[in-house]
Amino acid sequence: MRKEIALTLDSCSESEEADAKTAGPGPRRPKRIRPREAVWARQWRSFFPARGRTATRSEPQSPRKRTTHAVIGARIPGLKPGESGGATDVTVHRRGDSPARTRATYIGAAALTLGLASILAPRLDAGAAPASPNPHVHPELAAHQARIAEPTLVRVSEHVYAAIGFDLGNLVFIVGDEGVVVYDTGTSLEVGRDALAALREHTDKPIVAVIYSHGHLDHVGGVRAFVPPGREAAIPIYANRRWPHYRTEQAIQKTPLRGLYQMGGALPTGDAGVVGNGGGPVFRMGSSGFLPPTILVDDELEFEAVGVKIRLFHAPGDVDDGLAAWLPEEGVLLAGDAYYPMFPALSTPRFDRHRDAWRNLETLDRFRKLGAEHVVPGHLWVISGREQVAQHLTAFRDAIQFMHDQTIRLLARGYGQTETANQIRASFPAHLAADPDLAEYYQRLEWVVKGIYAKTGGWYGGDAVELVQIGPRERARRLATLAGGSGKLRLAAESAYAVGDRAWAAELARSLVLADPEDARSRELLADILRSIGFDAKSANLRNYMLTEALVVDGSLDLDRLPRRKTAPDLLRSVDDSVLFRGLGVRLDPEQSRDVEFTAGFTFHDTGAQHGLVVRHGVIEYLPERPAEADLRVVLERETWLAIAGGNLSWLDALHSEAAEASSKEALARFEGFFDDR
Repeated sequence: MRKEIALTLDSCSESEEADAKTAGPGPRRPKRIRPREAVWARQWRSFFPARGRTATRSEPQSPRKRTTHAVIGARIPGLKPGESGGATDVTVHRRGDSPARTRATYIGAAALTLGLASILAPRLDAGAAPASPNPHVHPELAAHQARIAEPTLVRVSEHVYAAIGFDLGNLVFIVGDEGVVVYDTGTSLEVGRDALAALREHTDKPIVAVIYSHGHLDHVGGVRAFVPPGREAAIPIYANRRWPHYRTEQAIQKTPLRGLYQMGGALPTGDAGVVGNGGGPVFRMGSSGFLPPTILVDDELEFEAVGVKIRLFHAPGDVDDGLAAWLPEEGVLLAGDAYYPMFPALSTPRFDRHRDAWRNLETLDRFRKLGAEHVVPGHLWVISGREQVAQHLTAFRDAIQFMHDQTIRLLARGYGQTETANQIRASFPAHLAADPDLAEYYQRLEWVVKGIYAKTGGWYGGDAVELVQIGPRERARRLATLAGGSGKLRLAAESAYAVGDRAWAAELARSLVLADPEDARSRELLADILRSIGFDAKSANLRNYMLTEALVVDGSLDLDRLPRRKTAPDLLRSVDDSVLFRGLGVRLDPEQSRDVEFTAGFTFHDTGAQHGLVVRHGVIEYLPERPAEADLRVVLERETWLAIAGGNLSWLDALHSEAAEASSKEALARFEGFFDDR
């Protein structure tokens, strides 16, 4: 007798999960199960095979809520025909994450998984979880990273060289009669020096100008390799006029932990850890700096440098201060991060609010009109040949256009974020999905769609239950109770993991850990599931996120013990002091400052500038002048303040080293205690 089980999940569809689950012939696609609690309640008993029923039901559906489901068939490993009633097929339906549906989904899916667990129970040793995964790298990701593993200086045209594989981003050199113009400088001084050393094998001509494509650190942080101290006035630096607000935003660290996850900063290098980030090789830390631009470009600027005609124009892509360079006599377009031969990274789990799909489309259409023979992207390899360039730019912009338009279309029809992402994954044009230069080695389609959704419609997914939903820990405890205890919930998670349903297994295991953070067995199970997903991921960022979280879950990485991220004074020098003082508020500990009314005044004796701060019952207020009365007064140089603001020096260390003077050491210690030390 053949059993057929239908399972509906509220997680995002994963193309990689589909590959893993399609291990054998699956059943026909059943009709869509309408997500009604009444339906799930009637199904509750039928999910248990002991009752002798089949858990396949269908209900009428509203046209407004039509959803395309990914259907995946998988044979359960270890079962033979005749065992436990015969071979069992599992059909998985993916649906959006609307919480009104989520509650029903947990009831039915948990019950079903427990039923599945009862089938698998004879095949699983008591107390034994599936084996831990062996470290490996998805072969397609390994091949992709191998293309950029070795630093290479590529001659693009007569006057243009591209340094590829030296860093996350590319550095470009325009070599003319009188010298060299640098377009993007890499992340650090060390990266810049390495790329310059490669160029010096071809020319010893001096650096005469620098161009920033945009403000991301991997494009500006190595500027000191090309503009050493004392040469600032002699070497002009070009940038878009919008550059200051991005440096201002970067002065206040908002998502440092997400950056650590995305770059794999806590992982070992190799099969067990980080192999790159999809857009470049393994990130290496170095000495990053920044020099403010001296020549600002609005929409367009044409000039001749080193005997080469250059047209700079505003090209929003990753951020809205993008600046592309067109060399008409060379037929070379320097695109910055408005284009690259991989899936568009319009949104990341790290989050960048300035990645605007609409503006990026305008930039790409402007690129296409140039008729370039070569395009040097901000990341990865050069595209050459007029027809090839046109095809790549068109495919890239069409992918963005489709995601942008369909996200807004589905949002307007009442779909939630995950449901929208699932729909767009299912309907994404086949020729774009098959394009190797749109492969998701960096960001993934679901993440991009959710980012567009959030920037367009905000965090709310359109389901009123979201406005009153309970917290994740309480939900986890109730799910364990609903399942009949943590033991049954763990068996359900292990069973889902055993049949390759890793997304659902991860959700169940996460619930176990949330319900009981001290349960070592559950933590080990969740860590194994995360590693399994990470090792099989084609996306380097998905890999890095999963493997890093596994370290956190199993206790190998304590996020509370990470040192505070430091910011070099060079990166803060161009930021207004009012921003830096106001930025202290994101580190203010409300518990330490709850019953406090404290005023501090600060004087920079080298510039004469004066500032004030008020800490008032857990809230900070910046004063643009020195307060008349203060509990603390501090006198210091601005450079000392920049070191403190960047986390390179504490207030008390500045006092002890005589880099600062305070009206009272005790008052300074009390003031410093109001803030987090990381």
